[in-house]
Amino acid sequence: NNNIYASTTNPRMSAIYRFDEKNTLKLLYGEAFQEPQPNLVFVAFSARASSENVGPETLTNIEAIYIHQGEHWSHELSAYLTSFEGVIQEEPIPEGLSDERQVIAAEYRGRFFYDNFIKGAEEISGYAYYTYTDAQSDIHYSYDKDSNGNVIGWLNGEADTGDIAPHKFKAGIDIPLTTTLSWNLRLIYHSETKLYGRNPLRTLGQELAAYTLVNTNINWHLEPFTITLKVNNLFDEGYSAPGDQAANGGNQQTQAIGIGVGFYSSLLPQLARNYALAVKIDF
Repeated sequence: NNNIYASTTNPRMSAIYRFDEKNTLKLLYGEAFQEPQPNLVFVAFSARASSENVGPETLTNIEAIYIHQGEHWSHELSAYLTSFEGVIQEEPIPEGLSDERQVIAAEYRGRFFYDNFIKGAEEISGYAYYTYTDAQSDIHYSYDKDSNGNVIGWLNGEADTGDIAPHKFKAGIDIPLTTTLSWNLRLIYHSETKLYGRNPLRTLGQELAAYTLVNTNINWHLEPFTITLKVNNLFDEGYSAPGDQAANGGNQQTQAIGIGVGFYSSLLPQLARNYALAVKIDF
């Protein structure tokens, strides 16, 4: 119950059917509600307007999950459809524009456990995850200029929401080497990704490049200590993450044509190969 947005009821329901000990089907339905942060509603400054009409954002989600538990592998397949209304953006959008989004996605999650080939060591375990995501918005941003030389801004018309990789893959394996020493290796892949609609680099046809990261660590268990040596981005992959919020900083090319002069970087370069040493004490 909110003193500005009144009250809301958000039901969540699930149905689970077990075919046998190894196979299970789940059907899920849920609704959710999110109020906007106060600065979007009440605080205006030169770079952003405020509006008491922002939000609230609501969503409905329908999901189906199939689970198979084998001797060494567990498999989980899911597909879901999520619909958003009253989407809260990084700024209020003009009155009369649609503020809806829809996400269609499918996921696979697998985990495995096998006896270790090293005598006396615990079993080998690992995982493999894959996600496909299609996120569409009912509005898009145009950096074209009107007759007065002003940027047009948000317009009705379906477009990829941006900043969400359509394909993501993760895999990892944990191999105990002795009773006290283990080795972990993880792989992360993000496919090429469209940038957020407000990002001026999108007007240049630029996309977030695909990247593959490999992280590894060695764990040494010596009661009550666990010492971990981590190496992240093992092969020194150069990659960037999408910019924060509006990501409207642009680059020299966009600024030369009078767009992309905002506060927020359009791309955020990420760490090169880096190392960390961690010590955990259990008591």
